[in-house]
Parts: sequence; C-alpha cells; structure tokens
Amino acid sequence: SDETKGEYQVVSLVGTSDVAEGTKIWTKDVILKSHPAKKEELQVGMVVLYTGGDIVKNDEELKSSTWRRGVLLSTDELYKDVVALKGLWQETYKINVRHLRIIDDPIIEAPKEK
Repeated sequence: SDETKGEYQVVSLVGTSDVAEGTKIWTKDVILKSHPAKKEELQVGMVVLYTGGDIVKNDEELKSSTWRRGVLLSTDELYKDVVALKGLWQETYKINVRHLRIIDDPIIEAPKEK
C-alpha cells in the first residue's frame, strides 16, 4: 500500500548469518505467486523456487517447506525428473522437479554472470 511504500513486513523463518530466526524485516522483495513446476516449462537460466531434502510424499509437506531462489543450470537429467541449479550463495544442487516451483509474480530475471 501507499502507507507502507510498497513494502511487506515478513518474518524470517530460518536464521542466517545476517538475520536471526523470528526477526521481522521490511522488504519489497516478495514473491506473490508461484506454481508447481512442470518439466516442459523448465529452461536453463530461469529463476525458480526450490526446496531440498528427501523426495516429499505429499503436498502438505511441500507447503510447510522452506523455499529458496535458484537459477537452473542444466536440464540434462530431466528424463530422471532431476535438474541442476545454482543457489543463492553460488552452491550447486541436483533437485527433483517435484521440489521446484515456477515464479509467476513478479517475473525475476537471472543475475548476469560477471
């Protein structure tokens, strides 16, 4: 709203080196809409949401998962339902497609390589 100058107040669910768990933060960087990824949508270079861990058995487990942003690096193993991606701190992962979401709003461009 105009009152908050377009910012959202969010609560950190996971502590990091910068922010303690439970800290309230004001930000404009909020993903408003996403949907479960389908194999045919996935393209190298796109920004997606991912969650790690073992294969999740049901949607309720996915709803309570912690989601992070990543950039798809490879779809070479898509036939096995696996993609490679780069996470926020430049680490790389192989993730099952079931653990991916496509960001609908706002559209986020991958960072440019230096």
